[in-house]
Amino acid sequence: MKNGPRIIVAACVVAGCTTGAPGPNAWQPSCPPGSFADVSVDGWFHVSWSIVQGRTGPALEGYVNNRWKMEADKMQLAVERLDGAGQIVGCSELWISSVPPYSRAYFAASVPDSSARYQVRVLSFDWVARGAN
Repeated sequence: MKNGPRIIVAACVVAGCTTGAPGPNAWQPSCPPGSFADVSVDGWFHVSWSIVQGRTGPALEGYVNNRWKMEADKMQLAVERLDGAGQIVGCSELWISSVPPYSRAYFAASVPDSSARYQVRVLSFDWVARGAN
């Protein structure tokens, strides 16, 4: 269907996400660097989030807004826990299956502490080129 409505499917694919608790390797001391320059990622995407109380404990919920004309596929995000000085003290990674052009995708992840500070950044993604039909 060429011009039909798009269904945004958001992924919450964090180890242990369905149980509300991180899996055995979900939180690590740090995440890898991103695949793109921060200035490029900040121009293409805007990430917003908040901490909420989920059924099984604190969670971080948010959206990745795609500001670009191409779909971003297989997006990997880093959820980083910060200490009082703003230094990263833990990181968990999650995946979003697709972020349509000029649209947004939802994500959620369990977090260990609702009073901690967090930041979310895009680690990697693939652009999806659409051919003319």
